[in-house]
Amino acid sequence: DLADSVAAAEFAQDYAMGEGRSPVKEKKLISATNQASILHDTLVGIDSDVDDDEEDENGINDIQGRGSFAAMEQLSLGLKGAKVELEALRKQLASSEETRESLLEELGDARQAVEKLPLFEQKVSALTMEVKLKEREIQGLQDDIADVRFLYRTQLDSLLEEKASTLSPSVHSEENEKQAVIIDDSN
Repeated sequence: DLADSVAAAEFAQDYAMGEGRSPVKEKKLISATNQASILHDTLVGIDSDVDDDEEDENGINDIQGRGSFAAMEQLSLGLKGAKVELEALRKQLASSEETRESLLEELGDARQAVEKLPLFEQKVSALTMEVKLKEREIQGLQDDIADVRFLYRTQLDSLLEEKASTLSPSVHSEENEKQAVIIDDSN
């Protein structure tokens, strides 16, 4: 569609250039290179002189109509393209604004975290110290338990030895009596 419009515009321009126009009109056609001048010339007319002899029954110059139609078509296509680009830029702007808002929220959260960080570091340091103290206390209690166990076993062993030594003579005398009874029975 765009290629057809461009081809029609070139054809109309070539056709318009080839016809007999006044040198002033030719100069205006050549100098009309930007869209604003083309649009102005299309709406107002390229030349208000009445030196055109090629008017149709409606009073419009056929060649000028073709050239202005192509220029209008070109401007219309340019306007559509600009509208599409504008809409894309608006969407991109909206997306950028959303991203900006979310980044601002994250920045606020990060600033609050940075403000709280020294307090957390101090708390962690205090808790670490407390844990070390508790670990030392636990180790001391475990050492005390091991000492008590050792003392308990030592006392048990000494009591058992003491009881064994007090029982040993009577155990020996009982064994001797049993042996004496057995010897008497065999006789």
